Amino acid sequence: AMGIALSRNLVSVQALSFFLGVTSVTPQILIPFAGDLAPPERRGTAISIVLSGLLLGIIFGRAIGGVIGDASSSWKNVYWIAVGLQAIALAVLWWVLPDWPSKVEALPKAKEGGVEQKRPTYLTILWTMAKLAVTEPILIQGCLINLMNQVVFSSFWVTLTFLLAGSPFNYSTLQIGLFGLVGALGVFTAPFVGRMIDGQIVLVGAAGLNIAPIIIGCFGLDIALQLMQVSIAARIYEIDPALRARLNAVFVISGFTGQVIGSALGSHVYLSAGWRANYGTSIAFCGAMLLVLLARGPH
Repeated sequence: AMGIALSRNLVSVQALSFFLGVTSVTPQILIPFAGDLAPPERRGTAISIVLSGLLLGIIFGRAIGGVIGDASSSWKNVYWIAVGLQAIALAVLWWVLPDWPSKVEALPKAKEGGVEQKRPTYLTILWTMAKLAVTEPILIQGCLINLMNQVVFSSFWVTLTFLLAGSPFNYSTLQIGLFGLVGALGVFTAPFVGRMIDGQIVLVGAAGLNIAPIIIGCFGLDIALQLMQVSIAARIYEIDPALRARLNAVFVISGFTGQVIGSALGSHVYLSAGWRANYGTSIAFCGAMLLVLLARGPH
């Protein structure tokens, strides 16, 4: 973040943004770590709390970015503030997180021909992840649902800026940023809600006519995202506790892939066919998620 704030050209910003994305996986690593620390009967709650923090960071980041972008003279101020927040997060994690043994060291050493083999290398771990991604039915099902879930989520939030900035709303950057706080309400209530709210159908019907359906959509979509991710993650982590980090890595990759697809596809459909077609596409992905879910039954 500091490097981006000090950058003077677009090429350096793009290069540093790549490394910023690589190092931003820390919250994703903390999710299975919370599952390790929590007892089995509390694992879902622990995952839900950590995931709530992750989603709140995304939502508040949009809101704060909009406020700073509207109130300050330079976009770099956002990254300077990010540097301070990252320093605070580092200090808190250093103080709070317990020491935890490496699972690689805890894995039993394989034997081949009576000779003890070395513990897995990084490349071996990557190969294991690839193998898990095609051999574990529960993981495959969860990753497919997560990918499509993130397509819908990312498409909604990316194109929401286009929708609110245009007619009939004509919102400013500050107003659009603050609008993200509506989604925070959904994150706060998600641990206490037992059913999914379908905001996408409401949006197709009236999103371009009134602001109320969009608020309902923001609220419901964030609840649905968290409920789905927590339930899928808790189920995937039960496959093999010793491989929980690798299972989570495959799960996270599917989510990020969905975000990339959702951002690109949502922008293309919105700009070429309008908001109704865009949200209609999201409904199609929701239907596909249900088909994948029912393919292996409700359990």
